[in-house]
Amino acid sequence: MAATARAIRITESADPSGAVLTATPDDFLTLVQALKGERQMVEAGGPASR
Repeated sequence: MAATARAIRITESADPSGAVLTATPDDFLTLVQALKGERQMVEAGGPASR
């Protein structure tokens, strides 16, 4: 993962083509919060676990 003043870049290490996700810091925060929310729903037995 690399960060610049305007972007966060994450390289997908399992992808042979070296795909890179580029996001603004705010968008990256939103993504992380959404993923954590989904994880919490699965751990709690919510709709995402069915």
